[in-house]
Amino acid sequence: MRSNIFFRAGFIILFFALTGCGKEFLEKFPPDKLNEATFYKTKDDAIAAINAAYDPLQQKGFYGRDALRWGAKSEELYRAGDFYNYALYSPSTSETNQGYFNAFQGILFANTVLKYVPEIETDSSLKNRILGEALFLRAFYYYFLVRWYGEVPIITTVPTAGTNFNLPRDPLKNVYQQIIEDFQSAIDKLPEKSNLTGENTGRASKGAAKAMLADLYLYLAALNNMDLQYYSKVKELCFEIINSGQYKLEQNYIDVFDITTENGKESVFEVQFAKGFNEGSWNVEHITTWNSTTVTPAFYDSWDPTDKRRAACVILPGETVGDYTNNSAFIHQRKTITGKINASGPGGGSGYNSPRNFIVQRYANILLMYAEAVNELNPTPPTDAIGYVNLLRNRAGLPSLASSVTTQKETFREAIRTERKYELAYEGFRWFDLVRYEKSGLGGGLTDIILNPSSPYYNASIKLPQHFLFPIPQSELDANNNPGFTQNAGY
Repeated sequence: MRSNIFFRAGFIILFFALTGCGKEFLEKFPPDKLNEATFYKTKDDAIAAINAAYDPLQQKGFYGRDALRWGAKSEELYRAGDFYNYALYSPSTSETNQGYFNAFQGILFANTVLKYVPEIETDSSLKNRILGEALFLRAFYYYFLVRWYGEVPIITTVPTAGTNFNLPRDPLKNVYQQIIEDFQSAIDKLPEKSNLTGENTGRASKGAAKAMLADLYLYLAALNNMDLQYYSKVKELCFEIINSGQYKLEQNYIDVFDITTENGKESVFEVQFAKGFNEGSWNVEHITTWNSTTVTPAFYDSWDPTDKRRAACVILPGETVGDYTNNSAFIHQRKTITGKINASGPGGGSGYNSPRNFIVQRYANILLMYAEAVNELNPTPPTDAIGYVNLLRNRAGLPSLASSVTTQKETFREAIRTERKYELAYEGFRWFDLVRYEKSGLGGGLTDIILNPSSPYYNASIKLPQHFLFPIPQSELDANNNPGFTQNAGY
């Protein structure tokens, strides 16, 4: 069920070799001094190095905490730390800074693998896979950075004592191009999911790289005036995933989020957590202790009461899931709840030790991305796209879409958006969907949902275009003397 590839062992091995990065990637240090002398010699060294590159995904700024609360930037959640109150965003706010540091740490680790692993004498297929994982992770971290922070320095080498750390922010088009190239290279090197078994279960696969690249192209389409070339790329990538035979939908929606089905047939990429390593602690604490992943009542009420996804996504006041009872007056999100279920077994965890994986990409999103892309590419909704959306609706206990919805591009577009809203609730997609809807110019974005005083989700603290992005951390601005390294507008 669960891989051990993300246990702390790999990170500990690399600690003395790489710990100089601390939280700030632009710190002046020579991380390769020890590496060249004593490390990166064997197959085990290569595996430990790539394992360390996954580690930042499990940290607070990513899927160890903040991904659970990104929904507060949309209409999904409220009372989620600083994310709901945009007025509190500042260059010195740890809530908006943490991911920046984690991402550049991950980029450093990936760059280190790409520099040293090619020189290790080991099996070529293993080496190729490890390099593919490093490329995937570097692209993943940069994709996170460019959407949350905008222009950032592109760093593809391992710094030394003579490295110039005063770097400018690279233009968005250059950052996106780097991400695209890395994902494309990763696709060429990575194996299919079915070839990753045993202790390698959960590593980045060919399908995961294609899914992330399709996600990126879907985002770029909106940023580039609904440019159809991007939708064509989304269609092609999703078509390949659908026809790969590697993925299927779980029969029941709630089973997708059962700990016994982690890395299962619907999973494309998950961030791995395991009991006993203090990983994933926030998955439980933010629900049972801080009550900060609180579901917006209007969002809950907007669900069709017959939609099975609602019960799978929330825990009502007084409701018990496993051994966890929601004793608060608030509705909580449910998808990452584990509690102390089977505490003596591999699925058990409580308080500071939740073993629940965080699903980043799954097959349902592939179907939705494909449907959205082909709808934009055709004058009327294609039959296969309608069928894929209906598969998800039927699994949720809802009837297939009416013909009045599926005969027009515009009405089908809205239907796809609605399915994304509920199918992917609390999985980290909604904010980015609202951003791309806003920038597409077709309505249904932040202006209509969050900035509209008549909306039940109105949030007076958000200001556009400032809050499309987080501020660049002040510590980075203080450390970087390059005049091209500037703060985001409005901060």
